[in-house]
Amino acid sequence: MDYRKIKQAELEGLTRKEGEDLLLVAGYIEDDDYSDRDEYEMGEYYHYDQYYTLYDEDENELDKVSFVTIYQKSEECMEDDTFIRTYWNCLYVE
Repeated sequence: MDYRKIKQAELEGLTRKEGEDLLLVAGYIEDDDYSDRDEYEMGEYYHYDQYYTLYDEDENELDKVSFVTIYQKSEECMEDDTFIRTYWNCLYVE
């Protein structure tokens, strides 16, 4: 089977939904997330990553892409944090 890795340039400027649609059609799956919020004090910036991974038929990881959201920590409750920006990040460079 031929697997197509999505390049960073293809994701630039896309919303999460648009990028996710492109990745899912190419065979990536949404399979993990990460936040370093607990490592920061109020007023500092942290990120939340949603990962999309491309696997081959033997379940070997071929590529991983992250949709990154940056927030400023406001209070103890995440819902009160201030949104800063989002961007796509291809984690494996060819």
